[in-house]
Amino acid sequence: RSSDLVPFVEVTIHDVTTGKISAIYGNITNRKVGDLSPVTELQVPVNKFPDVFDPYYETNWDGRKIKCTTVTVRDESKKPVALICFNFD
Repeated sequence: RSSDLVPFVEVTIHDVTTGKISAIYGNITNRKVGDLSPVTELQVPVNKFPDVFDPYYETNWDGRKIKCTTVTVRDESKKPVALICFNFD
Protein backbone atom coordinates (compact mmCIF):
# COMPACT_ATOMS: atom_id res chain seq x y z
CA ARG A 1 0.00 0.00 0.00
CA SER A 2 1.27 3.45 -0.88
CA SER A 3 0.20 4.71 2.55
CA ASP A 4 2.92 2.49 4.05
CA LEU A 5 5.55 4.54 2.21
CA VAL A 6 4.58 7.97 3.56
CA PRO A 7 6.39 9.95 4.89
CA PHE A 8 9.64 8.22 4.00
CA VAL A 9 9.57 7.12 0.35
CA GLU A 10 7.88 8.20 -2.85
CA VAL A 11 7.83 6.03 -5.98
CA THR A 12 7.11 7.93 -9.18
CA ILE A 13 6.63 6.49 -12.68
CA HIS A 14 7.71 8.81 -15.49
CA ASP A 15 6.53 8.05 -19.03
CA VAL A 16 9.49 8.88 -21.26
CA THR A 17 7.33 8.87 -24.40
CA THR A 18 4.95 11.58 -23.13
CA GLY A 19 7.33 13.42 -20.79
CA LYS A 20 4.73 13.25 -18.00
CA ILE A 21 4.33 11.61 -14.62
CA SER A 22 2.03 8.62 -15.00
CA ALA A 23 1.84 7.40 -11.37
CA ILE A 24 2.87 8.45 -7.87
CA TYR A 25 2.85 6.27 -4.73
CA GLY A 26 3.56 7.70 -1.27
CA ASN A 27 3.58 11.27 -2.57
CA ILE A 28 6.05 13.48 -0.67
CA THR A 29 6.92 15.89 -3.49
CA ASN A 30 3.45 17.40 -4.02
CA ARG A 31 3.50 16.50 -7.71
CA LYS A 32 0.49 15.09 -9.54
CA VAL A 33 -0.14 12.50 -12.23
CA GLY A 34 -0.01 14.37 -15.53
CA ASP A 35 2.63 16.88 -14.36
CA LEU A 36 5.61 17.34 -16.63
CA SER A 37 8.37 14.88 -15.83
CA PRO A 38 11.68 16.43 -14.80
CA VAL A 39 13.68 13.90 -16.85
CA THR A 40 15.72 16.72 -18.39
CA GLU A 41 17.15 17.39 -14.92
CA LEU A 42 18.98 14.08 -15.19
CA GLN A 43 21.13 15.72 -17.90
CA VAL A 44 21.38 12.48 -19.88
CA PRO A 45 19.88 11.97 -23.36
CA VAL A 46 17.06 9.40 -23.28
CA ASN A 47 18.94 7.02 -25.60
CA LYS A 48 21.87 7.05 -23.12
CA PHE A 49 19.87 6.30 -19.95
CA PRO A 50 21.70 3.74 -17.80
CA ASP A 51 19.76 0.81 -16.36
CA VAL A 52 20.14 2.39 -12.91
CA PHE A 53 21.14 6.00 -12.24
CA ASP A 54 23.60 6.76 -9.46
CA PRO A 55 21.87 8.21 -6.39
CA TYR A 56 21.43 11.98 -6.50
CA TYR A 57 19.90 14.70 -4.34
CA GLU A 58 17.04 17.08 -5.12
CA THR A 59 15.50 19.91 -3.17
CA ASN A 60 11.92 19.12 -2.24
CA TRP A 61 9.08 21.68 -2.46
CA ASP A 62 9.59 22.55 1.23
CA GLY A 63 13.35 23.09 0.92
CA ARG A 64 14.39 19.72 2.38
CA LYS A 65 16.92 17.59 0.54
CA ILE A 66 15.65 14.23 -0.68
CA LYS A 67 17.83 11.39 -1.93
CA CYS A 68 16.77 9.90 -5.25
CA THR A 69 17.62 7.01 -7.49
CA THR A 70 16.09 6.05 -10.81
CA VAL A 71 15.65 2.80 -12.73
CA THR A 72 15.10 2.72 -16.50
CA VAL A 73 12.29 0.55 -17.89
CA ARG A 74 12.90 -0.61 -21.46
CA ASP A 75 10.72 -2.14 -24.16
CA GLU A 76 11.53 -5.33 -26.09
CA SER A 77 14.01 -3.46 -28.29
CA LYS A 78 15.80 -2.01 -25.22
CA LYS A 79 14.46 1.50 -25.87
CA PRO A 80 13.74 3.48 -22.66
CA VAL A 81 9.98 3.91 -22.19
CA ALA A 82 9.67 4.81 -18.51
CA LEU A 83 11.59 5.67 -15.39
CA ILE A 84 10.83 4.46 -11.89
CA CYS A 85 12.12 7.02 -9.41
CA PHE A 86 12.56 6.37 -5.71
CA ASN A 87 12.66 9.54 -3.62
CA PHE A 88 13.72 9.14 0.00
CA ASP A 89 13.03 11.76 2.66
